[in-house]
Amino acid sequence: MSHTLQRLREAIPAAHDVGERRDLLARFAALCDAVDAVLAAPDAPERVRAKATAFAALLESARERLGPVLWQPSYLLNVVGDAVVRTDWIFGGVVEFLQVGLYFHGLRVIERRFAHQSVEYCAVHADLLESFTGRAGLKAMTARGKAKIADGRVFCLTYDYLNELRKARTAEHRRSAEALDHVRVVADPESVAAEAGVDGEPTDRVGLMMAIFAKKLSATQQVVYLAKNRAGGAAAPLLADEALGRHPLVAMLAELDGELDGHGNLGWSEIAEKLHVNEKTAKREYLKALHILLSESARSVFGAEPPTRYVARVLQQIREVVDAKDLRIRSSTGEGLGRLVEKWETALRFVLNHHRVPA
Repeated sequence: MSHTLQRLREAIPAAHDVGERRDLLARFAALCDAVDAVLAAPDAPERVRAKATAFAALLESARERLGPVLWQPSYLLNVVGDAVVRTDWIFGGVVEFLQVGLYFHGLRVIERRFAHQSVEYCAVHADLLESFTGRAGLKAMTARGKAKIADGRVFCLTYDYLNELRKARTAEHRRSAEALDHVRVVADPESVAAEAGVDGEPTDRVGLMMAIFAKKLSATQQVVYLAKNRAGGAAAPLLADEALGRHPLVAMLAELDGELDGHGNLGWSEIAEKLHVNEKTAKREYLKALHILLSESARSVFGAEPPTRYVARVLQQIREVVDAKDLRIRSSTGEGLGRLVEKWETALRFVLNHHRVPA
């Protein structure tokens, strides 16, 4: 097997040009040396020696199949990535090689395909590279690759990294957008209540929640929330009350009831059809509405102080579900959306029943 590694070393072209290719080929030579050191070590475990032998054989097979094309950075990255997946062997030499290769590859892809968003993508790329080439990240990459190969598909490391980069950028963009939506210029305990239209100490918790609903939720979130939590025609008695009939919030609720055709607690497919979106989007907007209602009411009641650990944990759980691209509502314990809503209701009851002690 040492002859195989020697042939690989001899085939590495002398990269006189500076930059990405030269650095990557230098790392590949160091990778071959690391594999050779394992094969030459008399005390190497048999299991590790078998992985090193298979790893070297896969590299040599790719060289015979691809010829000079192998030394193009993208091809070399994919060949090494495929060898890592097939042998399930993660070691220092391959980590250093992938870090250098994916760093330059990511910059090249960002410059070519995402030039108008290069600043945002480069920041995400720098953070993702560290986690992706960590042991846990490479183990996850290996698992994805094995699943593809088992299905008869081809595993492509550069595509896999690009896919993870897009996911990370989407999650970061969503977090940034939510942060901007909830930014507060004045960190006054009564600022939320005042902005929502509730004067003074927010002791009128019903009025506070109605004001948050009217001014903080988007139109889509209002419709989705009422479709799941409101009986049809519930605004009719309020309209008949002279004291409330002309209130703008009551008028808005009546319009929403009309938009829902007098129905409440609709199924997700029905809600998605009414909003002309898919079910995943409808559920995400519903969870966003829950998060806003709980976070805004907690900020108004608790002021600048952080809420209790339970309230903070529920908010974090909802945010993690919303941020996930595939909307992973069901947890590892098998609990789904219903259980998450129950936790939200418990946290909201605690917030609304809390009485702030005046200074």
